[in-house]
Amino acid sequence: MYKNGIRDFAWKIILENDVKELPINPEDLAKSCGVTCRWFRQLGISSPGRALLLTREGLPIIGYNHHIRDPGPMRFAVMHELSHYLLRHISDKIPSNSRLSALITGKLDNSRIRGIFSILLVN
Repeated sequence: MYKNGIRDFAWKIILENDVKELPINPEDLAKSCGVTCRWFRQLGISSPGRALLLTREGLPIIGYNHHIRDPGPMRFAVMHELSHYLLRHISDKIPSNSRLSALITGKLDNSRIRGIFSILLVN
């Protein structure tokens, strides 16, 4: 599915979650997919980068850097982490507050992971 179906998968997520406007609001889409978004400072985390996917009490959370002022890179960072969650590139047994590692199957290279939602993000 992934080799030729990334765009189809992205559109499937968008249609299933009733997205009606561009640019996509990544926090709204994440919430619709069952993922909470919080600034790093709200999570008590020093800023390790732009965004990361973590768990608290078994629930997925995307933490992101509140210092990102440009909405384009912020949307990309959150959508990138959401794509890891949606594509199931995470382990079910990640300790709380640990960065979730992508478990690449070999059928999907890093450029495809980074690009799953970038084709739909409009500045």
